[in-house]
Amino acid sequence: MGGIFSDIGAVRKVTLYIAMSEDGFIAGEGDDLSFLNTEQLEGEDFGYAGFLAGIDTVIVGRRTHDVVRGMGHVYHPDKQVFIVTRSEDAKGDDPASVQRWSGDLTELVSSLRSEEGMGIYCDGGAQVAGGMLERGLIDEMILTVFPTRLEKGTELFAEGEVPGEFEQVSERKYLNGLVQFRYLRKWG
Repeated sequence: MGGIFSDIGAVRKVTLYIAMSEDGFIAGEGDDLSFLNTEQLEGEDFGYAGFLAGIDTVIVGRRTHDVVRGMGHVYHPDKQVFIVTRSEDAKGDDPASVQRWSGDLTELVSSLRSEEGMGIYCDGGAQVAGGMLERGLIDEMILTVFPTRLEKGTELFAEGEVPGEFEQVSERKYLNGLVQFRYLRKWG
């Protein structure tokens, strides 16, 4: 007696969780991410650990992946990671949980949504996030806005603003000036 949807499994939600400057850039010139280190608060991760606990899959562009790895970070070793790239050739140091994807983003997300699992995290960069937004593949956006202006670099949104098919559902302000916005796609 579960109603008309009782035989339909839960669809895996795709979330774009990303930081940006107040003027809309996710990286400065030359893929510079140093602005992300300017507003840290001791013991505060701005909800990131809680978010990661609810996902088991990450979709990320090759450039973003390479920049993070170049900073000395291991890239989500406990998650299934899909690196969107022009070449599927695996790198020798890719762990078994990493796959390189050069196919269609819609096909990838459709395949992942058909599998059992937790949430799917789109970690950027701008090309991957933009491609997924254009195709209607992002269900939720969590944007953490830093109180700084970069003026040049990589913009998140081609039009300079959150796409109209998303509705802001929450806003959280932190003592250091960061503001985190949560948006959900309007369905129907």
